[in-house]
Amino acid sequence: MKNEPARRRLARIRCLLESIKRIEQGKSLPLPLCFVPAEVEYLREAECKTPSVLSIRGKPQNEAQCVGELPSVSNLQLFASGDEFFNNNGSWIKLCQKTLQKYCSGKQVKEGWVLAVPFDTKHGVGTPYLKPADVSSSSKGHKTIKSWQEAVEVCYALRISDPPSIEKYADKEAVQQLSSPPPNWSLDADEELAKFMADHVNKHEASLGNISRYVESVQVSSEEESKDALTDGDPDTYWETDGSQGRHWIKLSMRPGTVIRQLFVTVDSKDDNYMPCHIVVMAGDAASLKEINETFIDASYSGDVCIVKGLTEYYNIIQIRIKECKDEGIDTRIHGIKLISESEKEPGLNQDLFTSTELI
Repeated sequence: MKNEPARRRLARIRCLLESIKRIEQGKSLPLPLCFVPAEVEYLREAECKTPSVLSIRGKPQNEAQCVGELPSVSNLQLFASGDEFFNNNGSWIKLCQKTLQKYCSGKQVKEGWVLAVPFDTKHGVGTPYLKPADVSSSSKGHKTIKSWQEAVEVCYALRISDPPSIEKYADKEAVQQLSSPPPNWSLDADEELAKFMADHVNKHEASLGNISRYVESVQVSSEEESKDALTDGDPDTYWETDGSQGRHWIKLSMRPGTVIRQLFVTVDSKDDNYMPCHIVVMAGDAASLKEINETFIDASYSGDVCIVKGLTEYYNIIQIRIKECKDEGIDTRIHGIKLISESEKEPGLNQDLFTSTELI
C-alpha cells in the first residue's frame, strides 16, 4: 500500500496520545503497547558451532538444574514466549510447553529456560546460539502478531471494520506485568529508579569494528576477492574497485533488529586519486532504497570517517555509494568498515543489576 508508512506512523501517534492520557488518569497502559507474543519460533544459529548441546534449565541461570537438552541439529525447531530474560549469563528464552514436552519427555517440567544469546561483562554480547525464525516466510492465511509494533499498528490504524483481537497471540502474564506498575508505586519511586539506572547502566553498550554480529553479508560492486579487507580490522589492507567512475558501492545486509548509531569507512589520503571524497548512503529494502546521508571527505584526511550517525530505526539494507574520488579518480580504495550499533533485539537491562549488593 502506497501510504503504509504514514498509516503506521499515525497509528503509533494515536497510541502515544492514549498512553499519555492513561498515565494522567492513573490507568494501566494500552495493551497493544505492552504486547508480548505468546509464541516465537526459534532456529539454531547456523554460524554458531558451540556449544554442541544446549541445556534446558529450570531457571534462567547457568547454575540452575538441567531438566533437558536441545540437540545440535540443522532442523532444530523450538517455540518460546516472547518474554525474554537478561542477566549476567546473557539473554534467556522461556520454552513453551509443547517444546518442553518434546525435549524433556518423561519428566514433569513446568518451566524451562534456554540461553539464546551469551553475555559476559568483559566482551559483551556474544554470537547468538538461537535466533527467531523469519516470520515473513509464514504462509498466507496464518497471519500472526509477533511484536508490540505490529499490535499497535493493527489496533490503532484506521479501518472500516473493528480491529482484530490480539489477545490470542499474547503472553497474558507478561502483558499484565508491563501494563500496570507494581502496587504502591509512585512518582518518587520512578525518579529513584531513573537515578539508579543512570548511575549503573552502561550508556555505551555497543561494538565498534567487529561487524559480524550485526551484518549478515557484505556485497561489493566489483573485486569480490578483496572485500574481506573491509572487515579484517587491518588499516593497511583495502578493497580496490575495478569499474566505472561514480558507480562503486558496498552493500550491507543487516541482521534483523540492528539499529546503526554510527557507521564509518576507513580511508587513507596516500591513496591519491583512489581516495573517496564524496559518499552517499542509501537505506531501506532491496526494492526501495532512499538516501539517508551524504558526506564530503577532506582529501588530506586519513582514518575513520563517519558517514551515518543517529539512526533510530532498523533498515534491512545499507548501501554505501562512492560517488566521487580525489582529482576525478575512476576507481577507489576503502580500507575498512566499522560501526557502532545497538540492536532492538539485544536486551538492554540486566536483571542482576537489581541484586542486593548493587542496591545498597
